[in-house]
Amino acid sequence: MDVEPTRWLLFSHRGRLRRRTFWAVAVAANAALGAVALVGFVLATVLGALAGSDAAEPAMIAVGVVVLAMLPLVLASLIALGVKRLHDRDKSGWWLVIFYGVPAALRQSVPFLPQIPALVAYVTFLAVGLWAVIELGVLRGTVGPNRHGEDPIADDPPWTIDPTEETSAVPR
Repeated sequence: MDVEPTRWLLFSHRGRLRRRTFWAVAVAANAALGAVALVGFVLATVLGALAGSDAAEPAMIAVGVVVLAMLPLVLASLIALGVKRLHDRDKSGWWLVIFYGVPAALRQSVPFLPQIPALVAYVTFLAVGLWAVIELGVLRGTVGPNRHGEDPIADDPPWTIDPTEETSAVPR
């Protein structure tokens, strides 16, 4: 198995990435992290129920260590995916500071703010998050080559033509 395409997909900040691949890998990475945490929590709970609460605590600590070990890999992958999507939109990867950093900082600050500033921070958090989803996951990239590389869907037409069908142009 050639690991180079996987390494590029998950950890490289070079090139462009289509929306379909972005969503598939981002969902898979988050699902893997969530699955590990869920399975570990269930196993620790079962172990605690069978062997007593003294056995559950070390199991929960082990689950926490595994999740914390996975977290940097998942975050690095999400950053690399975001950079490549921004490159597909012909934008700098530094936009991720706004798309990922600002919502994270605002979310952490809300509990420490008075009511009105907290509401403003929360609305800003939602607005920037929505903007990020639209920019990274909804809008099509630059048609044709741009300064970051070739169009990742240039050879993949959006319509499939089947002459045997009554409707000749069927969206995929």
